[in-house]
Formats: sequence, C-alpha cells, structure tokens
Amino acid sequence: AALRNGHGIGTSLEALAYASSSIAKGGLKNKRQALFDLAHAKTVADQLSERYVQVHIEIANARMLEFAGKHQKAADTLSIAVGICVDHGLPFQQFEVLRTQIRLSKQAGNFGAALGAMEALERLNKRMETARARFKLGDFDAQRNLEASSEYAKRMQREVELQTRALADTVHKLKTEANQRLASDKRSEYLAGHDHVTGLATRRHFFHSLEIQKASLSENQAFGVMIVEIEPPPGFTAHVGAMEADVLIARVAATLRETGPGVLFGRFSDWRIVFTTNQKEESSFDSDGREIAEIMCFAASMPVEMEGSTIAVKAAVGFSIVRSTDDDLNLVLINAESALEQAVSQYAQRTQMFDADLAERKIRGRTLRADLPNLNESTGLRVVFQPIVAADSSDVRGFEALVRWQHPVLGLVSPVEFIPLTEALGVIDVLGLEIVRVALKDFSQSLQTVYPDSYLSVNVSVLQLREPHFVSNLISVCRTANVAAESVVLEITETQFVEGDETVDANLARLRGIGFRFSMDDFGTGYSSLWRLGQIDVQTIKVARELIIAAVHSESGKLLLQRAVQICKDLKCNVIAEGIEGDIERAHALEAGCDQLQGYMFSKPLDAAGLLTHLAWRQASVD
Repeated sequence: AALRNGHGIGTSLEALAYASSSIAKGGLKNKRQALFDLAHAKTVADQLSERYVQVHIEIANARMLEFAGKHQKAADTLSIAVGICVDHGLPFQQFEVLRTQIRLSKQAGNFGAALGAMEALERLNKRMETARARFKLGDFDAQRNLEASSEYAKRMQREVELQTRALADTVHKLKTEANQRLASDKRSEYLAGHDHVTGLATRRHFFHSLEIQKASLSENQAFGVMIVEIEPPPGFTAHVGAMEADVLIARVAATLRETGPGVLFGRFSDWRIVFTTNQKEESSFDSDGREIAEIMCFAASMPVEMEGSTIAVKAAVGFSIVRSTDDDLNLVLINAESALEQAVSQYAQRTQMFDADLAERKIRGRTLRADLPNLNESTGLRVVFQPIVAADSSDVRGFEALVRWQHPVLGLVSPVEFIPLTEALGVIDVLGLEIVRVALKDFSQSLQTVYPDSYLSVNVSVLQLREPHFVSNLISVCRTANVAAESVVLEITETQFVEGDETVDANLARLRGIGFRFSMDDFGTGYSSLWRLGQIDVQTIKVARELIIAAVHSESGKLLLQRAVQICKDLKCNVIAEGIEGDIERAHALEAGCDQLQGYMFSKPLDAAGLLTHLAWRQASVD
C-alpha cells in the first residue's frame, strides 16, 4: 500500500520483504501471495537499482526457502546477495548475509560451503577492522561480533577437518572390506571349480575350459582329450585310509602336470585324471597322440614314495581327438572313456585311441544293451547242448546247456560278449532264469526222454546266487519243466568261488539240501581257492582246456595236469576234462585220471533235436 501510495521506495520495499517473510514463517500460509509480492518487489527494486532493498529481498527469499526445509537452496540463493554487497560496497548487509549463509550451509550439511562463507566473513572482518582503524571507529559490539565469528569459523574449520578425517577413515575401511570380499569371492570361485586334493579342475570347470580350447582350434589342426586311470595296489585305500589315498593321487597328478604336454587338467573321479594336449597338425596327430599317451601313461605308472614305502602304481590311458570346432565334446569324452575301458582290459598295451574299430564295437555294444533287457526265447534266445561222456566208454552221462543270441541285425552273438553286459545292466537274474527255463524245457522234452539217467549242467552267475528269491524261482522253474533237483548241476566258474558272501552261502546251503549239485568250471585258470571248495561242497570239477593242452606239449604240463586231477580226487570230486578235440588229448585226460570228457571230439554244441540226431548217428557209426 505504501508503494502504491508513492511513499519512500526503500522503506516500502524493505517492509514488503519482511512482511512476506513473516507470512511465510507463520506456517507458510498465503505462500502463493507472499511469493507474488516478493517477485513484484524484486522487479521494482531492480528497476530503481535499490541495492539495499535487493539484498533484503534475497534474504527474505532465503528465509522462505529455509522455512520450507530447503536449506541448501536457501544458502545458494544468498550467493546473489553476497555478489550485490561486494559489487556495491554494502559491508554490513554482507556481514548479515554471510552469517545467514554459514548457518544454512551447516544445516544442509555442506561444510565446504560453510567454510567458504566463513573465510569470506573473516576477510570482511579484516577489511572492516582496517576501515575502523583508518577512520578510528571503535565499535565494541562489532568487534565482539567479529571475534565471535572468527572463533566460530575456527570451530567450524576444526569440525570440517574432523568430518573429513572420519570420512577418509570410512572410505579406507570400505575399500579394505571391498578388497577382502573380492579376494574371498575369487577364492570361493577357484575352490568351486577346482578339486581340493589335486588342485585340478572339476568336471564342470574342465568342460567349460574345453569349450574355450575347442573354439580356438585352427583349421587342419587337432588336439587330444586323454583320460588317465590310476590303479593303486588292491585294497590300498582300505588299508591306508582315504587321507593317504588323497596323497597318492595328488602326487601322481603333480607328476602328470610336470611331464606335460598338457593344456588343461581335470579330475573326473577318485582315480581318473583328464587332460588335453596342444594343437598339432591333424594329419600327424594319430602317431603324435599315441606317443603323448604312452609318455603320460609311463609317468603315471612311476612308483610313488610315501612315508618310507614305495607304492607300485599302474595306469592306463584312453584318448579321443577333437578335429573341428563342430565336434560334440560330450561325445569326445564318452569316446575317450570307451578307449580307456579298452586300454584297462588289455594286459600289455595300456594306451588306446578311439578309432573306427572301437566306434564299431561301441555301436554294437549300444545295440546289444538296448535289446538285451527284452531278450527271451521269442526274441532270439537260443539254448544249445554239448554232451558230457564217460572217459572210458564215451557213453553219454550228461549235457551242458550253453546259451546263444540270434540277433536280428548282428547275427549270432556269443555269450562271452553279452553275458557280461547282462551283469553290468543288472538283468542277469531275469535273463539267467529264462536261460535255465528254456534249457530245462528242452532237456525234459527231448534229451532226458532218450537219456533218462543223464543230468543237465547249467551255468549260474554268482550275482544270481546273491538274489534272495533265486532258490524259490529255480525250484518253480524245475517243477514247471518236471525235472528233479538231483538231475540239475549248477555250474559256477572258479573265480566266482573266491570270496564268501552270506546270501550266496545261504542259498548254496538251501540248494544243496534240496538236492541240487554243484560244479566248478575252468579249474586251473583262476585263484584255486581250495578252502572255498571244501565249504561249498562241490561234487564236480571241470579241468580247464589250458591244462589239457599243456599236458600235450610238455612233461611239466603233463605233471601239472596229473597234480590238478589228484587234488580234485582228494576232494572226492568227479573230474571232467573240457575241450577234448582229439585222441591225443583224450589219452592224456584218461592217463591223468579224468572221469568224464567234454569237447568237439564228441559233438559241437547243437540244439536238442540236432544233438540227438548227431548222437544217434555217432552211435550207429560205432556199432
């Protein structure tokens, strides 16, 4: 109203500024009107160049922002007022502005700005002191305010220094914790990807690194993936413990890494280490790969010194070749494992590369494994029989049932090939019982009708004897075929008799009590655990063909056969000589004291009908 009525412009604007400030302070009521009036007053003051009023308007604006809680913005607004004071020589107004700015900066937490305002206030104090000295002005209150401001500035500076130091300590602590966490994460990542015993990569980490190596494969280059299987002495871990076993594999792993030339190393299982070779020309890698495999096999087979003892170690190496970036690494590793299995099964050559022959055998094995669970009489299972005759008269005493598999694609498959697969797949109990069923049926319906006093010898796996229901199943099959237990001889190879088993021994006792007889096959080729023979109470022992051949070729072999037969006689066992193919072999078997004979001399394995025809023809020829 004073402005509109033409009263003094300075007084009117100053009153307006403070009035707006008061309105804002009163709970920010009529804030919009206050801001409008303040903006209007600023425009008029700018037009009339009223610097003093301009300063007060900026102070009022800062107070309004302060009341709204915007301390930093309020402090920044006062910079305009400071500039006006400096430019137009308004020291007292500048003094008020700086003090207000210090307070607002501190409230905003901006100690740097507060310190800057303090330094400006101190410089202003010095100028005012100089002016007072020049004009001999001794304003005691001003002096006291200046001293208080100086002390306040020092106090603020110390506080800023303390805050800065605390901030620096906090930053250092955070950096230390971050570095420690980073090191811990790296350590955890390393442990997750590496075996803690050997330090070699785990299977997953190795495979990831293998993918990277494959991606870098150059054209016309190849590299090998080799798997080493370590074979400690039998029972090593059981005798020395897991800790010592870890020491052994760790030392072998260290030897392999030192020997090289490996790019990546990993541990796939307790005793298997895998590594890759450097890239080489694909055309020469077959020979180079075999040489590397032999070197690494030799290194892994080196004796290991442990606590004053020398541990003899055997090793085998199987490997496959990566020839292209398109190769399936899963298949490469599977092929290397197949080659390793072949190398382990070999006596002399302990290294094996996966090649076309192995690939063919692998395909064949995959086909057999796929079809084996469904094998029965209607899908290709065939049982053939070979006669067992008296050594002195060649009269038929019994028959051995032998199994064959007439595969629709692969043709005739030998039991030597597919029986181990049945044991590995866990279907030997089912298939073995099916073989016995078919054999007993043919024996009952054909062979036993012509030779009523004969017996049937069937091969039984020790895995079948470990089945709790084997005895009851066998009895059921015999009843169905109408064959007495006394007419059945259960034939087991010598090596399966070595170790005792509670279930096996219990089943053998039950079978013996029912009337079944037992025969041990291939005597002289296994461990010859005679103490087990006494426990099992076998009635028949079949002397292996190898002993017959040895007797034919040397006096020592002849003596060995005679001693083996005598041991069987001492055990009160019936002795059958296997593999008799001619008169010379028959003569040596008779001289050694064998009771019965079996072999191609009398008949090759035939089906029941064919065998009866052959035996009838043979008898007619003799007559």
